[in-house]
Amino acid sequence: MTIRRLPGWEWIPGNDAGTWSNGAVRPKLVLHTTEGRSMDSALWAYRANNSWPHATVDPKTRRRVQHLPVYRPARSLANRRGGVETNRAPTVVQVEIMGFSRETHNWPDEDLEWLGREVVGPLCRAGGVPIQTTLEFYGAGAGWVLASANARQRLSSEAWLNYTGVLGHQHAPENDHWDPGALNIGRVLAAARGSSQETGPDVPVVLPPARVEDDMKILVRREKRAYWGAPAGKVWVIDPSARTKWWILRPLLDEFCVLGLVEGAPKEKGWNPPEWDSVMLSQFHTISTPPRSSDGR
Repeated sequence: MTIRRLPGWEWIPGNDAGTWSNGAVRPKLVLHTTEGRSMDSALWAYRANNSWPHATVDPKTRRRVQHLPVYRPARSLANRRGGVETNRAPTVVQVEIMGFSRETHNWPDEDLEWLGREVVGPLCRAGGVPIQTTLEFYGAGAGWVLASANARQRLSSEAWLNYTGVLGHQHAPENDHWDPGALNIGRVLAAARGSSQETGPDVPVVLPPARVEDDMKILVRREKRAYWGAPAGKVWVIDPSARTKWWILRPLLDEFCVLGLVEGAPKEKGWNPPEWDSVMLSQFHTISTPPRSSDGR
């Protein structure tokens, strides 16, 4: 089974954190800063500490490097034994951004817009993360010590598990870092919403029929080429409660990437799903991520 990478990104492989923990799927994207300016130094630190993120990016040089597929957990967060799952909470995508927390509030608009358009947008779409945040990003002038596991900006364990959207390392429980500082997250997310790149999970998998119920639909992503007249890059929804049979569905699964199970109609009113239809992923609420293959990939 092949691992597909994010289009246009370099690939320097790292070590993942195993498998996702059990629990409700609440996709989130965690933003880190490397606290350095050298990609080589960041890679050295990942190898020394076994702290690989999914990706490392440099807003100054416009370099984007992927280390892990988004369907496997990364290792960049601290995770206390017996505590809440941080790295392995389903589903946490993590990216390290070259730079320092103390400087992000001064980053120019062109760097923030590149970060949103070329990094946050694609990673959110790849991981099914809503391009939104309900959290404030704090810097050195917050008025309290940010670099503490008990800092007031951190989420509780319960809030962490229930949160979905974009947040910073400074918000993660059981951690004491305050990156990415007072990043202008509003500017970043505005650019991310305007990005057009659509990406999906890296590996096609087959959902077992036992997980398909009448009130659910299977979400599958188009591969690069057009199929049956549908434009490439769209998302297809297949309704197993209709006349679609597995002998029809299986050829599609060979051609598409399964994103997961979804429930409910899309946000557009009046949409009456046929056996399958081409829609945008953002219209749906994903309630289950794909199972892994027997070889663990």
